[in-house]
Amino acid sequence: MFGKCEIKVRGGFEETLKVVLPLALMQLVYAANSIWDRFLLSQRGCAPLQASLSATMVSVMFVCLISATVGYTSVYVAQLHGAGKGRDAVRAFAQGVWLSIFSIPVLVALVFAAFALVDFAAHAPDVAAGEKAYIAIYVPGGFFMILNGVLGGLLTGQGRTGWVSACGIVGVLVNIAVNPVFIGGCGPIPAMGNAGAAIAGVISLASVTVLQGAAVCRDALVRAHWRDGALKADLPLMGKILRTGSFNGVTSFAACVAFTVFTLVLGRYNALGAGSANVVFAVNNVFYCTMCAVSDGMSIVGGRNHGADDAAAVRRTVRTGLFLCIVILTAVYSVLLPFAGPIASLFYPTDAAFSMDAWCASVRTLFFIMLLREIGEGVGLVFEGALRGVGDVKFVMCAKLGCDICLWMPAVIAIAMCHKSLIALWWTMPAFFAVLATILALRFHGGAWCRSHLSA
Repeated sequence: MFGKCEIKVRGGFEETLKVVLPLALMQLVYAANSIWDRFLLSQRGCAPLQASLSATMVSVMFVCLISATVGYTSVYVAQLHGAGKGRDAVRAFAQGVWLSIFSIPVLVALVFAAFALVDFAAHAPDVAAGEKAYIAIYVPGGFFMILNGVLGGLLTGQGRTGWVSACGIVGVLVNIAVNPVFIGGCGPIPAMGNAGAAIAGVISLASVTVLQGAAVCRDALVRAHWRDGALKADLPLMGKILRTGSFNGVTSFAACVAFTVFTLVLGRYNALGAGSANVVFAVNNVFYCTMCAVSDGMSIVGGRNHGADDAAAVRRTVRTGLFLCIVILTAVYSVLLPFAGPIASLFYPTDAAFSMDAWCASVRTLFFIMLLREIGEGVGLVFEGALRGVGDVKFVMCAKLGCDICLWMPAVIAIAMCHKSLIALWWTMPAFFAVLATILALRFHGGAWCRSHLSA
């Protein structure tokens, strides 16, 4: 039980929940869109459904390297605002905007690297075609994702997560609305399958940019300093943000590399295995996306409290995050496991060459393994968010690089080469996340982060 005096202290349950709930609502709507997207693609057949996960991951892998690096300005804003340095917070935010603009030609060049990766995976021709159609549109459109992270970071860094969440929800609702138009076709617009899913995604991101941009222009902190040169390009500060944020960018990229390899290997399995795995990942987004919101909340609240030199409050925030992880995991999987069969039947591909019983059995088995994975991943996300918030991103990067690249990816490749079982491939995930969560928890409890602070 949380008493009244405990709730009101810095880093308590109420403060953390106030930040997390709007973010969680936004992420839940995003998860609903992911499920809707997979459902529509399953109506186009097995190949579009198979291509969806790998195409998304290849695209996100390249975009997130830039997005997570530039988006680290939100941590600067959180710590500087928490320390009462409003102008410096605006200066850091402005450099994120400039860096977002400079990323456009880089994103265009990355399309060709993504195509080369798809070719190397040697998927079936119809699956590879769907992957490339998605990548060609979504990777350049990643500019809006990068900019949204910076615009939203100015607001969330001040603890104003409500409007950011509202913008995100509107953007995802736009995605949900236009998805059937572009995926399945409507009137003069032809059915475009995976390319249509990418177009709908970019439209969604652009709508968020418009809404968040309007909020930033009206933000009191920006209006107080926009005339004193705080919004000008500052190359030294830009370089500092890139150096610090690059740890966060490489961390996200490393995680995406390992998971992208996993999905590319997954794409080599038959339509039953690859298709059911796509469905499980999409539905599991209900838990994963909510925990991402909790992790972001750990970063925001922890960063503000660390900026105010309150280590005890940072630790209370983490305890709240672990409690939320247990509650969310229990709530989600008490529904997914008993109703795995009916859920699977909704996504049965129209041109499937396998039975409904085989399809439901595969989905049910993968849901059980996913539950074991999410115990470790949920705990890891809490500690990762806390460490990011207090500025210990270099260690997070090294830990994830070591586990992703040196542990999980070799295991995935070895199984792909020596063992054809889809189940064996999936069992690598619970083991990987258990190791990573343990490392991050030990680092946080070690307390090295107490002695470091960011400055502009």
